[in-house]
Amino acid sequence: MSRRPHAAFTRLSGIVLALVIALAAPTARAGHMEFTPGAVYVTVFGSPKSCFGPYPDTIWEFNPATNQWRLFATTPSDMGCATFQALAFTPDGSRLRVADSLGSRIWEIDADGNITEALNADDLVRGPIGRNAIGYDLQQNFYNLNFGGPRGIIRHPAEGGPPEIFADLDDGIVTSGSLAFPTDGAVYYAADSISNQILRFTGPHQVSVFDTIAELDVIESIVADELGNLYLFGIDSSNQTGLLYRYRAGDPQSRELLRSLPDSFAAMALSGDAQTLYVAMATELAIVDLQSLDTVFVPIPLPFDTANAGFGAAVYVPEPGTVLMVGLLGLVVRVRRRRWSAHIARAKQDSVKL
Repeated sequence: MSRRPHAAFTRLSGIVLALVIALAAPTARAGHMEFTPGAVYVTVFGSPKSCFGPYPDTIWEFNPATNQWRLFATTPSDMGCATFQALAFTPDGSRLRVADSLGSRIWEIDADGNITEALNADDLVRGPIGRNAIGYDLQQNFYNLNFGGPRGIIRHPAEGGPPEIFADLDDGIVTSGSLAFPTDGAVYYAADSISNQILRFTGPHQVSVFDTIAELDVIESIVADELGNLYLFGIDSSNQTGLLYRYRAGDPQSRELLRSLPDSFAAMALSGDAQTLYVAMATELAIVDLQSLDTVFVPIPLPFDTANAGFGAAVYVPEPGTVLMVGLLGLVVRVRRRRWSAHIARAKQDSVKL
């Protein structure tokens, strides 16, 4: 069999990757590192947790263009009781926000790995916990989900000013969970331990049930793309499997089961072109092509035997002026994923012949 198509794909992906790097270079600050366009950032929980023990939490960066991981950040020993969980990039992409449920803080980490405190208990950040428990809406207001008091969803206005309780226990915020911010302007909430419902908020304390999924015992994570599609990953305990769903354009009647995945707690994030869904599970990252539903599983680096991932995930999407760069990076990823799928298919055919 000819190897020319394989070589052609290799040259194409190499050329495109070089273009991506060239486009990114002018925006880099002299002497500073930059977040990697299209990279996935995943938190790893250093369980068993001790505020003064040898098990720090970490954040790892996965570059889908090279299939390489690198250690990005570690909880500093001088910050007392600190943990890394839910992740979200600031709207301008300059910093990565991290929920700290033990310290009741929101950390910000720049591309150089410098960690600063952005919000704390005085800002009503009290036990922020959940897989996708922080994020921004279209107006760039920041939200965090509190497990401590006041239990609920806290909104921090983009223009500054005091935080407000957007939703509370009376509105159905019963425990930790996930938040999603589709283009319809609403805020979606799903509890991650005792409910199979998605709640939809159209304003402070204005709530309705978006959907109930009878097959699920637990909803692990929800995330929305810029087209208004909502993705949900939950657990069917009776069959010991995870189920991935999609709702199109905010329509609860459009719910479709995309595929099954391993039974695991998980946090999700979408690529900038909304063509790839990343599901960070306990020990591996599932990379789902949302057109073909082909899925690749990549092991997540776990620095300790007792460490687990699946507590937070975010994708770095550059500012709007670099949309071309994101598109080119997506092309690199898709070309390499197709090469990988073709390689597996050929290997299966060869094994059948034998």
